[in-house]
Amino acid sequence: MQRAAAVGKAFERIVWLLAALAAAYLLLAGYYGYAVGRAMHDAKRNPLIAVVAGAIGREGSERYAITKARIPSYIVEAPTFWIALRLNE
Repeated sequence: MQRAAAVGKAFERIVWLLAALAAAYLLLAGYYGYAVGRAMHDAKRNPLIAVVAGAIGREGSERYAITKARIPSYIVEAPTFWIALRLNE
């Protein structure tokens, strides 16, 4: 009986640890998305950059900004990255 309770407690700790790691990952990805979106927004204040960004399109300018910022692919794959990016672009 005590062994089953100990195993249950260990399993519960592992689940909470995984949940905390997932939340931290999503928050970190959201922060990166915010930072890239904010940088794109600030850069588009320059009329020349705004014309070039309009010419290459939304996906092209996003791809360029992500590459220039050297964001890891596992961050770019997170949905919170794209939500934050699109809200701040």
